Amino acid sequence: MSSQTTISLGGRRGQALPEGLWTLRLLFSVDQGCAGPRQALAGTRSMGRSGADFSVPADLALSRKHAEFSLREARIYLKDCSRNGTWVNGQRFTQGPLSDGDLIRAGNSLFLLRWQSLKGEQWPLQELLGEAPAMAQCRRAIQLAAPEALTVLLQGPSGSGKGAAAQALHRLSGRPGPFVELNCASLPPGLEESTLFGHTQGAFTGATSEQLGRFGAADGGTLFLDEVAELPLHQQAKLLKVLDDGRYTPVGASQARQARVRVLAASNKGLQEEVNAGRFRADLYARLNEFSIALPALCARREDILPLMGLSQPMSPELAQALLLHPWPLNVREARSLANELRLRAQGGLLDLELIAHRLPAPELVAEGVAPVLGEGPPDVETLRGLLAAHKGVVAQVARATGRSTKQVYRWLKTYGLELEDFRG
Repeated sequence: MSSQTTISLGGRRGQALPEGLWTLRLLFSVDQGCAGPRQALAGTRSMGRSGADFSVPADLALSRKHAEFSLREARIYLKDCSRNGTWVNGQRFTQGPLSDGDLIRAGNSLFLLRWQSLKGEQWPLQELLGEAPAMAQCRRAIQLAAPEALTVLLQGPSGSGKGAAAQALHRLSGRPGPFVELNCASLPPGLEESTLFGHTQGAFTGATSEQLGRFGAADGGTLFLDEVAELPLHQQAKLLKVLDDGRYTPVGASQARQARVRVLAASNKGLQEEVNAGRFRADLYARLNEFSIALPALCARREDILPLMGLSQPMSPELAQALLLHPWPLNVREARSLANELRLRAQGGLLDLELIAHRLPAPELVAEGVAPVLGEGPPDVETLRGLLAAHKGVVAQVARATGRSTKQVYRWLKTYGLELEDFRG
């Protein structure tokens, strides 16, 4: 997909520009060449197939004037002007205010509404790609903190890129030593201190030779403590002492050694909540949190989802929408895993939702006031009747609402003896 950006601003010479503005970005279209441009929203703007302020000529499912956007009191309002509907975050939408990050489907095209900063600073980093505003803020924070000697706490859900952020911090720090990573959740019980600080020969049963701990291995460089919330309480006190004194003592040694190491820590748990629950030391939390960087969840980066997946084959609108509305509980790892399965199952053909319906239920496109229908098995007859009534007998919409194929919906109709004409009006 193209990353082309088209933003035009009005304003007289000498007039101060605002700090940001609302933009509408095309994330997906049946015409892949159209994907990418972003346009400022000011006053009243129309969107449609042709002749509109924001046009997607190749999408024949769009009305000529499909929807209208208006800026009022610093908020964007959407009004549906079409016959076949406009959808916001998977729900039928007639008119009303929108929010930053809303996904809009019109016809077979998908758009993203964003509040766009005008500072124009992308702060590129090879380790952390993405065009979402939250990623730009994250990259800026990394570049600010990298050359300092501060400990940095990286927080965010699993798979959000904390390890990549730690590597970027080390690379930009200019430290000559190595980057050493330790997952605190995998520390062998009883050997936590030895793993961290090393041990001398004969320090304990099985210690047949002297071993460097992670602090020794990272001498002159960076030690990244991942999942630091899993560190046992009795070892938290020893880690705090090293951070305060700058010295550590290997197990069995009599002489302390200088810790010439910059420590980074990460957690997918809220450490303040862990402190409140008594599972993490408040003083260690304060020491680790000299500078904090929050890694955003993938679901908050909708403009980055499809580019991160790297899918170059033609894709159905239903799959694109399902991917963009998926909550991605495992974040980037899950996205890459699902992309690999899609490639394998498609065998070079169309990427369609049916290929991975077992992993990615279709987001529901429902009329206002109708509850979502999700689940493993088929709906009962009354649920199916309700769906058919809500969608006026349109099988394709019922299929999207249930995450099943149209063939499956027809099988249900046959099983329950239902006629589509009874629900069309």
